[in-house]
Amino acid sequence: MNYIYDIVLNFNSNYYEFYEWNKNDNIINVRKIPVFKVDNQAYYDFKFNDIIVNNDFLKLIEDETSIYLGNTNKYMCIITNSKEAIGVMFNKKGLIIKKSSLIIDEENEVLELAYDILNIKIDYQVNRVCKKMRFVSRSEGEKKKKIISSLNHLLKINNYELIRYIYYDVFLKEEKDVNRIYDELINVIDKNETIYINRINSILELISNH
Repeated sequence: MNYIYDIVLNFNSNYYEFYEWNKNDNIINVRKIPVFKVDNQAYYDFKFNDIIVNNDFLKLIEDETSIYLGNTNKYMCIITNSKEAIGVMFNKKGLIIKKSSLIIDEENEVLELAYDILNIKIDYQVNRVCKKMRFVSRSEGEKKKKIISSLNHLLKINNYELIRYIYYDVFLKEEKDVNRIYDELINVIDKNETIYINRINSILELISNH
């Protein structure tokens, strides 16, 4: 088995590039972690889709990662296609639960190692193909979550007038059906329509400051 040594990883449920890491993230100092080279399709699946690996692969990587401080997940490894590299963490059923980017220098170390190792065929299944959409930064993603949470709260407390006000201010048209209003607001958020998202966020921030 091939390993990379002395790197840092920042596992999150969502994949973030290293320049989006926050100082409050749980960044771990890894002493040793196994590295596997796969083809481009497999790498794409590991990076973007929800996948589950078979039990043989889980046994192969079980307890093969060690960190300098604290306890670590039993099932972790680095996946690369010789062009990029990603850290992945699995649960005991083989489902990817967290992912981590690598800082540039350490990713380059992995890519150098990849030139000297053979591709491995990992037996896995794609549980869910994630939607192809434009890149959403960590800050944008957190803004969207905050907006959806605020809209859900307004709906929960039956503050329909405020929901209607937000809708009118965003779309410059009136709508009485609160469910339709909610669906249209969520739709523009899901589609990452930045102008509308920023407008909704500005209104909510203005309201919260009063």
